Amino acid sequence: MLDKVSIVTITFNCKDELEGTIRSVINQDYANKEYIIIDGGSTDGTLDIIQKYSEHITKWISEPDKGLYDAMNKGISYSSGDWIIFMNAGDWFAKQDVIRRVFDGVSYQDNVCVLFGDTLEKNNESKVHFVIGENPFNLTHKDYIYGMTFCHQSAFTRASELRRLKFDISKKISADFDLFYKIYKEGLLFQHVDVIVSIYDISGVSSNFSYGKIKEKALILDRYGTIRYYCYILKLKLYRFIRAFVVHFFPRFVEKKRKTRETLKKWHVDESIKWWEEN
Repeated sequence: MLDKVSIVTITFNCKDELEGTIRSVINQDYANKEYIIIDGGSTDGTLDIIQKYSEHITKWISEPDKGLYDAMNKGISYSSGDWIIFMNAGDWFAKQDVIRRVFDGVSYQDNVCVLFGDTLEKNNESKVHFVIGENPFNLTHKDYIYGMTFCHQSAFTRASELRRLKFDISKKISADFDLFYKIYKEGLLFQHVDVIVSIYDISGVSSNFSYGKIKEKALILDRYGTIRYYCYILKLKLYRFIRAFVVHFFPRFVEKKRKTRETLKKWHVDESIKWWEEN
């Protein structure tokens, strides 16, 4: 029997973004799935969009919550699947056969806890960037402290582990990183699947690079003894000082590097979209 997949959408006053998300979920051609929407008490017409598609939604609620991760915990509690994926308002499945390609005719070892695929990231200007998911704990501390090395919207996680651990709602930005790191420290496995899973809106609160986000992740890693928090923050401040110095005194060099990055990024995006369309 096919594993049951729970898709959970978190939304709050996102009527313009939500409908595309819902359509990408209900159009998935995988039979054994359920769809749960957790709304934070929207007042902008979001509920009208939800009710429009209510016959395709297994469960939905609209009530105040204590933030994104509290809402995600509610979604976990209402789920009944073997695997859970969060596809929040503004994010979409990349194609209608994503879940089928991950689970139909495929079995995974019992100690594989997280299946992560690749991602197409989009911003407010509808520019797209292709990101290959990487095992987050085969990299250096610098690699994964600056951001999840795979996109949460491209990850299917064992529901049993999510129900056991849940998200720590005291973490305002990086509770997903904290939970995945707990899973890693318990010796459970992360497995890459060669599928572009999601189109992810990088304009969200936890997707943006920020000093606060880095500090929160550093505290998480310090708690597990992976790094020493104050040493890392001191190194980070030194790096930021050196970067500001170079920008101020060597502007031509910085501009040349910026133009080179933009040229390479455009080539990378064009090639990535071409590959995605052909597969």
